[in-house]
Amino acid sequence: MVVGCRAAVLSGYGEPARIRDIQTDTLRDREILVRMAGVGICHTDLTAAAGRIPFPLPAVLGHEGSGVVESIGPGVDSLHPGDHVVLSFAACRNCRNCTGGHPAYCADFAALNYSGYRPDGTTTLRSGAEEVHGGWFGQSSFATHAVVGEAGAVKVADDLPLALLGPLGCGIQTGAGALMRVLRPHRAPRSSSSAPVRSDWGRSWRPLPSDARPSSWSIRCPPAGHWPSRSAPPRRWTARTPGSAASCAG
Repeated sequence: MVVGCRAAVLSGYGEPARIRDIQTDTLRDREILVRMAGVGICHTDLTAAAGRIPFPLPAVLGHEGSGVVESIGPGVDSLHPGDHVVLSFAACRNCRNCTGGHPAYCADFAALNYSGYRPDGTTTLRSGAEEVHGGWFGQSSFATHAVVGEAGAVKVADDLPLALLGPLGCGIQTGAGALMRVLRPHRAPRSSSSAPVRSDWGRSWRPLPSDARPSSWSIRCPPAGHWPSRSAPPRRWTARTPGSAASCAG
């Protein structure tokens, strides 16, 4: 079912987004329609709006959203209309990184979050016959409604201040994840010879040992607006820890 909504639509890089009446597309398998209660503004949204992150236009940005599930598509079994949810990025949930507990390094992260299209080549938003690109970080929440994959929505308690929870999906989890999963600080004895990460809190922290840090990771980067399986194999960018080069294999 097509649903009318209002959204901040970006039609030109470096231009202000304009509020327009558009429509959400019919829900596909494992998709939900969320009525937005609140959304944060991330610097990544501003970077994309300036044209520094490839994303096809016209488009709706926004990726720190929270709201109420309004309807569900076929196959959705973990969420129901009326559920309060916080939204986050999309991931395939099937690649080695996803099944290993690192969906932020999904092999198809770029295609799922930056291409503006679903895997079947359709868009989640439109304005009459015109495609409006959505799915920005799995949501495009600068709108009254967002089409989201079931796996990208986390149910929260009904008594929480829903309009304030959106940044949990990006800014807060990014900072908390960097601290708790990578740095993994713990209180160090004052006699320790380890250099503290920071001491301005009146306490010292030991850094994560160098042999426990990831040495490299890779993300498949398809051309903007194209699903990677359609033609030639996508490029593979490989980023390494500081002190070594980053490379791209065609």
